[in-house]
Amino acid sequence: MKTLNFISLKFQCEPTWNIIDIILSYEQHYVFELDSLTSYSHPLVNDAESPEEAEGVFDSITYSKGASINRMQMNFLTQPTFLRGLTDYLSIQ
Repeated sequence: MKTLNFISLKFQCEPTWNIIDIILSYEQHYVFELDSLTSYSHPLVNDAESPEEAEGVFDSITYSKGASINRMQMNFLTQPTFLRGLTDYLSIQ
């Protein structure tokens, strides 16, 4: 999960850096540019009928879109609320 990489950088390496904003902003611009090209664009949700079919759709657009959505959720919910929810989710998985 790309978002976890960025969050761990912030909290484990250098908490004073705005690493989440810097990197995810880059990711968001990158994915918006790629997603605007009809030859690369695809939705995050699909109707895969097998694990192999599902694996075939995971690419840089999928991960960057997911990271961008997570960043938007974190900004909407506030960082403490988002991280608490993420911690709860990961603890039951």
